Amino acid sequence: MADKSELTHFRAVFEATLQVYEEQAGVTLAKDPLALQVQNCDSVDDITTMLQGQANAFVEFQRSDRVLKSMKNIAFILSSVFVTACKSLSNTISLVRQNTLVAHSVA
Repeated sequence: MADKSELTHFRAVFEATLQVYEEQAGVTLAKDPLALQVQNCDSVDDITTMLQGQANAFVEFQRSDRVLKSMKNIAFILSSVFVTACKSLSNTISLVRQNTLVAHSVA
């Protein structure tokens, strides 16, 4: 078992680490939603279940993000095709107008 000086030293190191975390993250760890959930756990099984739920939520988030990226890619491709088609149609219409004007001026 650790003596009192070792516990005091550990506590000082732990508190200093918390302070550095708060400065870098801009969040008080004790007020972090995940830390609050851990505080409400009464056993290792409770913590495991809570962490599994967090992991599942993260996987679902990644899936929805992939779907959104796919939709953006599809929209980009369709808009590119549309712009190309419009330019081609515009060039065709312009060519038809020129041919019509030339045909009318020659006749």
